Amino acid sequence: DGQERTFDSLSLIDAVVPEIIENRRKELQQQQQQQQQQQ
Repeated sequence: DGQERTFDSLSLIDAVVPEIIENRRKELQQQQQQQQQQQ
């Protein structure tokens, strides 16, 4: 019973994590672009 629940939360994390990574990547790219423009 408990094992199924942890599996559900794991699959939920798997579903969400790629979006977080993608957002993080875009933020980093924007920061780099802003820094380049300032120089």
